[in-house]
Amino acid sequence: KRIISCGYASPKGFWYDQSQDEWLVLVQGRADLVTKDVSGTETLWRLRVGDSMFLKAGQKHRIQKTCDTVKTIWLVLYGEITLDKTENHAT
Repeated sequence: KRIISCGYASPKGFWYDQSQDEWLVLVQGRADLVTKDVSGTETLWRLRVGDSMFLKAGQKHRIQKTCDTVKTIWLVLYGEITLDKTENHAT
């Protein structure tokens, strides 16, 4: 799925919590994404062009903000995804 956003932020208090794994890559722009673990600890990820991220099914996450001067373009794959590295991180 291709997603295009500009100056977007998830609504206050809203968390994506999907039933499928998600792998995303940032093709253009910038985005700050926040994940929340089961203990409630939040982690901020500053994504730039070329960064990718794997979100396991059920991983709560939200968009804190995307660039408001350049369109942010994401390429996102959903499904049962198997990776060599299962650690949740931006590369």
